[in-house]
Amino acid sequence: VKGSLNACILYLTDNQKCRNIEAEIPFTEVFDIEELGEETLCDITYSVGDCSFILKGSMAEMSAQITLNVKTEHQDEFSILSDCYFTDTNEIISYETFENEEIVARPIFSAVMKEILQKDSSLPEISGVYTVSAKPFINATQIQNGRLAVSGRTTVYILYTADNPQMPVCSISEDIPFSYIIDCDCREKDAQAMLSCECEHVSYTINSANSIEIRCGISI
Repeated sequence: VKGSLNACILYLTDNQKCRNIEAEIPFTEVFDIEELGEETLCDITYSVGDCSFILKGSMAEMSAQITLNVKTEHQDEFSILSDCYFTDTNEIISYETFENEEIVARPIFSAVMKEILQKDSSLPEISGVYTVSAKPFINATQIQNGRLAVSGRTTVYILYTADNPQMPVCSISEDIPFSYIIDCDCREKDAQAMLSCECEHVSYTINSANSIEIRCGISI
């Protein structure tokens, strides 16, 4: 399992100025799982667990301990004996019933969302942006004659700075709905859609002191 963990730390200096530190921490971990083989397909998801930060020495260094949760789902292929007979003895055939799932399609879809977010009128004007994060969620799916209808929302969180001593740091949070039709080769009547949605990239432009334009790449 390989990846990188992006950390952004917001802190206050001795003269009450807001600053931030950004770091990208690569990681490589090896897990022993008996059921996995060389031909096994794995879907891996990550989530951040507990986080702790400690200032060191002259307050110029900080140590971070972050727990990363890893979940894997794997699929295997195996052969089934469908017919058997003997020429020189009587056979005894036993049966076992089991359920089998088959993947009939793996659609991949990407799109770019654009939205202008307005700050609340009670908050100070925007002077700069520290961080922007976006997390997409799928609310509903429906298979329609070889096409897949997907609807959901993307939660966008913006942390920005203001030239205001009473409120130097403020935030904007908003849910942006989305709806897409994805081409899919599935014709099975009782097929179920099991989809995952990720934010590939996010960028922003400060349009004015009251609004920020967000561009978010969504991958389904």
